Amino acid sequence: MAEFNINISEFRNPITIERYQKFKDEDNILRKQWTKLCNSRAKILWTRGSEYTENYGTNSEVEATFYIRFNYKNITSKDRLIYRNEAYDIIYVNNVQEANKYYEIKAKKVN
Repeated sequence: MAEFNINISEFRNPITIERYQKFKDEDNILRKQWTKLCNSRAKILWTRGSEYTENYGTNSEVEATFYIRFNYKNITSKDRLIYRNEAYDIIYVNNVQEANKYYEIKAKKVN
């Protein structure tokens, strides 16, 4: 099998991975919020975009594949990705060729 390599200069887009976590505030009330899991730089491939009419309005869907360097943060589909102050729901995360070199993250833009 051919080795999967990405040129280091292609990781030029800063992103943030966030996780939805529960915590107790100063009044001891259980709250939930998105907290930063890690920052990274990504190579982005825009894979799909569509626009459709729904309930007398126009909506759009944008999907992208983000490639980042491997880290040990255990990124899952329950997390979300922030790129240019816009949130993307993570569809799935793949450790490319199980080589612990890159993550391939498929994500869909949140409307």
